[in-house]
Amino acid sequence: MKNQKGASGLTILVILFLAASILTIVMKVAPMFFDNMTVAKVLEDVGAQSDIAELSDDSIISAFSKRLTINNVRGFDMKKLVIGRDDGMLTIDINYETRDTIFKNIDVIVSFENHFETKAQ
Repeated sequence: MKNQKGASGLTILVILFLAASILTIVMKVAPMFFDNMTVAKVLEDVGAQSDIAELSDDSIISAFSKRLTINNVRGFDMKKLVIGRDDGMLTIDINYETRDTIFKNIDVIVSFENHFETKAQ
């Protein structure tokens, strides 16, 4: 019979390194997704206003910005909010990327696309 042995020191170090790397990535990426969930919810809430189609673009942007501030989403570039009015339809598109550094020169980039449309009365 052979003697059984546990994991070697090197194996344990590799497992700890991989676990720490995965945890770091999750801690960097998860807030990006939570912020986008908030952006999508704010877009839905602003779009649910009964008079949304009659509001000016500046009023829509202002309402969106205020709700983001209330929901603690900071540093959102309002230039990414694109409002269109075509053929009796009001559309609001928010397409943006978020970037964060994981290790020195290794970055993670996450792209988000949010869309809302309603009939303009």
